[in-house]
Amino acid sequence: MEARRLVELDVVDSTNAHAQRLSETGERGPLWIRANLQSAGRGRKGRHWVSKPGNLYTTLLFTPDAPLTSLSQLSFVTSLAVYDLAAHVLGTDSDLSLKWPNDVLLKGHKLSGILAETIPVAGSRQVSVAIGCGINLQHAPQD
Repeated sequence: MEARRLVELDVVDSTNAHAQRLSETGERGPLWIRANLQSAGRGRKGRHWVSKPGNLYTTLLFTPDAPLTSLSQLSFVTSLAVYDLAAHVLGTDSDLSLKWPNDVLLKGHKLSGILAETIPVAGSRQVSVAIGCGINLQHAPQD
């Protein structure tokens, strides 16, 4: 799957929420959505995602051809991809770890989080998928 289209936003409530709105108007992707700032970023289980300027906030919206068997696997595979990228950039001895099911930690602090959500396609059994990824490039929560 190649996602060559990109929507860039200065401020949005949530990149995943924006993906859902686009999907509800017929967008099937693949489409990347990136924002400089989220006013209402979300994490798993309805948690708030702190979205300070200088971090990366992005969502990939796509509609898979195959039945979606496990959303949690998509979330974890995305976390593995972020982990591999961070290990490449920071070096393999950079004290990175994974926290099931969707976090990448650097020295015990959250480097990134993933939020994968399905969006029903009207009049179909198909679903679109929004995989949101927040990466704390300049600011990280203290927890």
